Amino acid sequence: MIISLRREFKFGSMSETISPETAVELYLEEGKKQFAEATCRSRWYHLKRFLEWCEENDIQDLSSLTGRDLYDFKIARRDGDGINKVTKKKQ
Repeated sequence: MIISLRREFKFGSMSETISPETAVELYLEEGKKQFAEATCRSRWYHLKRFLEWCEENDIQDLSSLTGRDLYDFKIARRDGDGINKVTKKKQ
């Protein structure tokens, strides 16, 4: 999901800045047109974790987000949140 968020807004290749909150808001707004309400709620739940991670790591501009940053987020989720294996596979 975070990867599709990154692809949707082409982070890392943008010259203009975009905050994590704005990117998530735009992504979810577009998702409302494509997905069921329950899917949007589920995505919001997972994206909240991404926003928290951005805040904890002082990431204020996603235009400079790298693949390594996304990997670090994935590892942080795996190692730090106490999420179960089924949840991990769906992220």
